[in-house]
Amino acid sequence: MTDMFPVDRWEYLIAKTAPLGIYDNGMMKRVTYPPSPGTLVEQVDKNVLSDFLGLDPKKGLNIGKIAFHDLDAKLNLTRLFQKHLAILAISGAGKSFLTSVLLEELLDRLDELGKPAIIVVDPHGEYVGFVKDEKYKDRTKVFDESSLSIAASSLSSYQIMEFLPEMSPAQRRELVKSIQELRKKKKQYGFKDLITAIEVSNIKKVIKDTMISWLMNLEDSRLFSNYTKPSIKELVKPGQLSVLDISDFVRLRDKQIIVTYFARKLFSMRRKQEIP
Repeated sequence: MTDMFPVDRWEYLIAKTAPLGIYDNGMMKRVTYPPSPGTLVEQVDKNVLSDFLGLDPKKGLNIGKIAFHDLDAKLNLTRLFQKHLAILAISGAGKSFLTSVLLEELLDRLDELGKPAIIVVDPHGEYVGFVKDEKYKDRTKVFDESSLSIAASSLSSYQIMEFLPEMSPAQRRELVKSIQELRKKKKQYGFKDLITAIEVSNIKKVIKDTMISWLMNLEDSRLFSNYTKPSIKELVKPGQLSVLDISDFVRLRDKQIIVTYFARKLFSMRRKQEIP
């Protein structure tokens, strides 16, 4: 049958390629001309491929294997975590799994290589499992709805205005004055104290009633207290994974308030070199 239908001689493979660069004495150069038809194709050397991809075989974070090559995909920590890093893929492709692998690699990192402080904002409760893992539970802290709060006295009047964009210009002016007066009397205070101060003030009733209504709305959210929990120092520790589990918050606004506050506080303290 094969003599009558020699399919092995009828079928052939065609490969479509795109030259990415020329490797010359450890340097990558731009391709200025295509390879000639019939040029022999060889499998790339592991060391060349590692250099070409910018891998860090000694100190990198191992996220798996390079497809079709027996080569560990070890990514340089400093180059990977710059200002922004995005993991993009379709649903079900493994974005959360890859994130978990990165977290494990950071937690397993040797002390002499440097262990960064890891903070995860977890809107879906995907990473709270680290605290149940025998290997990582001693290095993981989870802060959920019951252990997250913001000290009202740490908020500027402008931050409060961000949380209450509906406030009128007149209400904003009175809020600034009320906070300034309250801070002269108390270092630590809650929204109840601020509401009481406004109630006994000489602010016009129309403005006062609406202001109190807005502030009571924040007070009822239970996001605020006299002290911030956790403290930034407790949140940021080298070699520790801190998970802000906001999956139990029902309202989107509450999640936004928590993330906005802690993200800005972390950025400010990091810029002042007050945290590692």
